[in-house]
Amino acid sequence: MDPAEGSTMSEVQMERTRIDRWFRRAAAGIAAACLVGPCLVAVPQLAGGAVARHGGVSLLTLVVTRNTVDDLSTQRTTTNTRQFSSIDVQPDTTPENVDLTWGSPAAPGHLQVVSATPIVPGESYDVYHEFSDGAGGGCGLGYAGGLGSVRVDQISFSSGVLRSFAAHVSCSGGMDSVWGSTDTTVAYGITPTTPGAGYYLYEGSGQITGFGNDSYLSYLGNLSDTTLNRPVVGMATTSDGGGYWMVAGDGGVFGYGDAPFYGSMGGQPLNLPIVGMAADAATGGYWMVASDGGIFAFNAPFYGSMGGRQLNRPIVGMAATPDGLGYWLVASDGGVFAYGDAAFHGSTGSITLNRPVVGMAGDAATGGYWFVASDGGIFAFDAPFLGSMGGMQLSAPIVGMAASSTGGYWLTGSDGAVYGFGAPTSGGLAGPGAPSDVVGLTS
Repeated sequence: MDPAEGSTMSEVQMERTRIDRWFRRAAAGIAAACLVGPCLVAVPQLAGGAVARHGGVSLLTLVVTRNTVDDLSTQRTTTNTRQFSSIDVQPDTTPENVDLTWGSPAAPGHLQVVSATPIVPGESYDVYHEFSDGAGGGCGLGYAGGLGSVRVDQISFSSGVLRSFAAHVSCSGGMDSVWGSTDTTVAYGITPTTPGAGYYLYEGSGQITGFGNDSYLSYLGNLSDTTLNRPVVGMATTSDGGGYWMVAGDGGVFGYGDAPFYGSMGGQPLNLPIVGMAADAATGGYWMVASDGGIFAFNAPFYGSMGGRQLNRPIVGMAATPDGLGYWLVASDGGVFAYGDAAFHGSTGSITLNRPVVGMAGDAATGGYWFVASDGGIFAFDAPFLGSMGGMQLSAPIVGMAASSTGGYWLTGSDGAVYGFGAPTSGGLAGPGAPSDVVGLTS
C-alpha cells in the first residue's frame, strides 16, 4: 500500500440528517404506538444538508413518518421530509419560558416550554405547554392534555431574549396519532462544546451519542440515516470542539461542523480496510490507517507507515501526539510503531495476551500511551495505570478507549457500556435496547 499525502481526491458529500440515538431507541415503541395514523418527528438540519459551521444550528427539518399496517406482524414505513426556510425566536422576559416558532406564517411550527423555575442546561422538564409541526400535528397541554418532557442541552438569554436553545423533546397524548406520540430534537443558535467535556460514543452506522456534555456534536448531524458502503471505524474531533470527522472502512471521510473535508480514500483501491483515524492538532488535518499499517495523510504531514512491511498481527488503531507532530500505531498483539515526535515507550509485541488489543490512547500529561484489550485489560507505557476491566465480567467485548483531557481514560464495549478510570463517567448505552455496533468513543 502506498501512503498518500495531502490527497486532493474529491468525494461526493452525502446528505446528512440529524436523528439521534435517543430517537432511534424510541422508534420501535413509536411504531407500535402508531399502528393507525401518522407519527411526527422533527430533527434539526441546515438547508440542503449543508455542513453546519462554527456559529451553530438555526433551521429545522420536519420528518413526517406514517406506519402502514399490512397485517398484525408487518409494518411498512414511508418518510417525507420538508425543510423549513426560517425560524423566529420570540422575546422572553425570564428564563422560565422558551418560545420558538419556525416555518411559514400560514403553517408555523411551534414549541413553547414553560417552567415554574429558571430553565437551565443539563436539566429535564416534565411538561411543556405546546408543540406543533406546522402540518396539523401537535401535542402538549394545548393539544388534548398531552404531557411531555424537554431535556435541555443548551440555553442562553440576553436582555430578556432567547439567544440559543437545544433540547430533546418527547410527548404523548396529543393529536399526532391515536396515541399522540411525538419525539423531537430542536436546536437554535447553539455553540460548540468545550473541547474534552465528556465523551461521545459512535457506532458503525455513524450514530453518535454524547455523555457528560451538551451533545453539541449530535446536533451537527451524523451518517445514521445514510447507506454507507462500509461501516464507520473511526472518529476524531477538531481541537476547538466545533466539529468532527468520521471515517468508514473503505476510507470514506465525512466532516461536520468546522471539520473541513480535505480528501479521502473512498472509491480508491485499498489493500486492506481502514481501521482508525486521528486529527492533526498542528494543521487541522487528519490521518487514517489501514490494517496493514498504511497511513493516508490529508492536510497533515506523512511521517511514515508500516505499509508494505511484514506485520505479525494487523494494526487496530492509532493515536496522535498532543502537538500533532507524530503518531503511534498499535497492532492486535500490542506491537507499537512510532513516527514523528511520537516516542516509543514499550509494547506487548513479545508477550502472549489473553485477548487481542483493540485500541490505544495517548497521555497528554506524560507523552506516554495506553492500549486496551477486548477483555478490558489495560497496558500502560510511561502513563499511569489507573485500573482496568481485566478479569471482570463484561456485558460485551471492549472495542475502544479514549483519554480524558483532565486525566484518566474511558473504555467502551460494543454495547455502549462505558468504564471510567481516573475520568468522570456520565453513562453509556448498555441496557435494554442497547446497540450492538458501538465501535469507539472520543472526547
